Amino acid sequence: QGALAGDRTIFVGSRTEAEAYYHELAHIVLFATLPPLGRQGLIDEGAATWLGGSRGRSYAQLLPFLVRIQNENPVLPFARVNELSDEDRDIAFYSTGALLVDAVYRANGMRGVRRLLSAGRADAELYAVLSETIGVTQAGFDAWWRAEAPRRAAEPPRPFWPQPNQRMKLPARRPLERPANEE
Repeated sequence: QGALAGDRTIFVGSRTEAEAYYHELAHIVLFATLPPLGRQGLIDEGAATWLGGSRGRSYAQLLPFLVRIQNENPVLPFARVNELSDEDRDIAFYSTGALLVDAVYRANGMRGVRRLLSAGRADAELYAVLSETIGVTQAGFDAWWRAEAPRRAAEPPRPFWPQPNQRMKLPARRPLERPANEE
């Protein structure tokens, strides 16, 4: 997967999703809006996943995988997801970031999301914004994480744009009609 932007041209693609890899496109759009310098990786990847999905799935489609990972690892705190297999680690990390962005968006709109994206790299900065926007503290994060993921998986949000594995349904074509004055 990858993206390249330069000279007012954007190339986005992946081996499996071809040019419809919206996750990387979301990174480019977010970078143009708010440069990621000093941004938490969790929030940077989470915002791109919230907007464009990851691994060929929308954010809504990733939520059941996150819940499965949580259920299979009932005592694992989020801070230790790096101990999981590569695939489970990535799904847990990206979809948890998206879960945070989604929660902040639902509570505070885009102003809250911009605030979250500007939180800074330090955990203290991130948790200050989470506490301010959605009432989640560092001490309460794991309990929130384990409760919020299944709740959102049960009421999945609609993706912002068609995902690669959800092909757009085009309207039926109507035959062209000749104008009445043409014979």
